[in-house]
Amino acid sequence: MLNQHGKRFSRSSYAAHCFDRYKQQLQDDMTGPERLGLYEDTVLKPVQEKAHKVLNKESVTAGSLAFISPNNLIQTSAVVWISFRTIRRMARVYGLRPSTAGNWKLLKVLAQNIAAQGVFDLATDEVANQIGGSLSAKFMENSAEAIAAGALNARLGRALIKLLK
Repeated sequence: MLNQHGKRFSRSSYAAHCFDRYKQQLQDDMTGPERLGLYEDTVLKPVQEKAHKVLNKESVTAGSLAFISPNNLIQTSAVVWISFRTIRRMARVYGLRPSTAGNWKLLKVLAQNIAAQGVFDLATDEVANQIGGSLSAKFMENSAEAIAAGALNARLGRALIKLLK
């Protein structure tokens, strides 16, 4: 059963690499629960840890690009690009592709993220206008947008992890 599952991983994925290590550590005298425990230790946990590392890195990148973007159009484009990149990199870790229904769920989350980013842009622009055009207001606005972009990307990544798990 686990061998059939392991064959679904794309050969270049991190999950396939972990599954190969699992197969090397298998012994003929292992019981079913021992095999499952070994699978969990050599495949499931490392893949989950790698997925969270990739997600953290992508969220920091999204926040950084949002912080340095000169306008909202570039910022929204960067968030969309990072979101698609996050989906692609997470799928590469798991070695699986989400189903059509899963793709629609992810696109729905992505659309919600873009809408939320737009609303947040409007709110931070208004706050910055109320404070004035000072450098500290611009810094505060960019910082808030960076945090929001990172959080929205993390939300997308968590939905992807849940879907691919």
